[in-house]
Amino acid sequence: MLHLLQKKPMDLARAFQVPKTSMLHTLADLEKRGLIRMESNPDDGRGKLVRLTDSGQVVRNRAIQDIAPDMASIIPQFGL
Repeated sequence: MLHLLQKKPMDLARAFQVPKTSMLHTLADLEKRGLIRMESNPDDGRGKLVRLTDSGQVVRNRAIQDIAPDMASIIPQFGL
């Protein structure tokens, strides 16, 4: 099952502040590993949309779980 969260490669490149070509290379590797799926954008037919696969969602959730204690330890430094 594929998750509904989808992003355009250019939006991801902007978010990570990397060139589009670098992001496309990274996305190709993630797709090869079965973590994402690149699909045609139904709105324009030429562009692509990126979706997490179930395996990608597992990796994402594990990464968030693993970093949560570190994030919790620095929150007080921001007065939250």
